[in-house]
Amino acid sequence: MDYIIAKSDNRVSDQSFDLIMNFNDSMALVKKQNKFGYIDKKGILKIPCIYEEARSFHDGLAPVRQGNKWGYLGLQNELKIPIQYDNANCFKEGMATVKLNDKWRVINTSGQPITDNIYDSILDFHEGFAVVKINDSWGFIDSKGDQVIKCSYQLVDDFEEGLARVKKNGRFGFLNPRNEIIVECQYRTVNSFKNGLAAVNKNGKWGFINLSGELVIPLQYDHTGVGFSEGLCSVRVNNKMGFIDTKGNTVIPFVFNAENEMGDCTAVFKNGFARVSLNPNWGSIDSCGYVIETNKQNSNIETNQGFGFITQSGRVTVPFIYDWAWSFSDGLAAVFLNEKAGYIDTAGNIIVPLLYDDAHPFREGLAIVSLINDLDHE
Repeated sequence: MDYIIAKSDNRVSDQSFDLIMNFNDSMALVKKQNKFGYIDKKGILKIPCIYEEARSFHDGLAPVRQGNKWGYLGLQNELKIPIQYDNANCFKEGMATVKLNDKWRVINTSGQPITDNIYDSILDFHEGFAVVKINDSWGFIDSKGDQVIKCSYQLVDDFEEGLARVKKNGRFGFLNPRNEIIVECQYRTVNSFKNGLAAVNKNGKWGFINLSGELVIPLQYDHTGVGFSEGLCSVRVNNKMGFIDTKGNTVIPFVFNAENEMGDCTAVFKNGFARVSLNPNWGSIDSCGYVIETNKQNSNIETNQGFGFITQSGRVTVPFIYDWAWSFSDGLAAVFLNEKAGYIDTAGNIIVPLLYDDAHPFREGLAIVSLINDLDHE
C-alpha cells in the first residue's frame, strides 16, 4: 500500500492506496480497487476513486475515462470538457492532444480545437511546438495548429534550447523552428541540447557540439550522459565512468562503474550531488575524502560496490554502501539497502529509517512510500 509522509516520517494521512502518483496542481492521482481518484496534500480524498483510468492534473484539468471514453475534470470534481474522446492526454502549455475516430487533434483548455488538422499521432507541446506524425513521417505544428515543419523526417524530437534533433536518410542532425538545418544530418545518433551542448555519435565515438554545430569536445568517448547538468556530464571510456566540464576537461577521474549492464552513463549532478558507484580497482578515497585514481587492477577486489554520493569537486559525502538511491530532492535522498528503503540527508545521516518497501523522492516536503505489510512501520 502507498502512503504519503512528511520529512518527519509522519504520515500525512492514515489513508492508504494501491498507487499514489506525484502531485501536480496540488493534487495527486491515486488508485484503489482498480479505480482512480485524487487526493490533496493533506491526504484527503477530494475526487472519489470512480474512474476506470485517469491521468495527472495540469493547467487545472485532468483526463479521466468512464467506460471507453475520455474527458477532463476540474480541480473541484466538475466536468470541464465532456467525456467524448477515444483517448486524451494531459494539458501542457495550455493545450492537450485528444483522439477521436482514430485520429489525433489539439484542443485548448475550453475544449475547443485549435485547428481542423488531424494527425496519426501528436506528442505534447514543448517550447511552443508539438511533434506530429502523418503515415510514417514526422514534423511539427505550432501553438496555432499550423504545420510549420512538414512531416518529412524519419524521426524528430522536441525542441530544446531552440533546436530539435531530426533523422533523415538514417542520420541525425538539428533544425530550428524556421525549418532551417543548423546541423547537417551526419551523426549516427545525437542527444538533445542541454546548457548549450549536445552529445553526438559518429563511428561509435561520442563528443559534443555547440548550438552552431561546431564540434567543441572531440569524438573520443564510448558513452556519455544525457547532457550537462550543473556544469558537468558523465562520460565513459573503457568501461570507466568519470565527469568532464563544458571545456572537455576531466574534473572527476574515471573511477566509477557504469550504472547498468548496457554501460550507460546515467549519473547526473542534481542540487550539487551525484549518485555513483566507485570501482576499487580504478580508484579510492584519499585522506581528505576525495576520490582519486589508483588503478590497482586487483582481481580479488569486489568491483560491484554499492552506491553513494559525491560533490562536484569529487568529495565523497555519502559512502558507497547502498543498493540503489534516488537523487537528492528537498534535501533528502531515498536510499535502498537489503530490500528496504528510507531517506538520508546530504551528509549521509539517516533521517527516515529504512523500513519501507519502496520510496520516491520528496517534492514540496512530501514523499510517496510503500509498505507491503503495514506492521513493518509500527
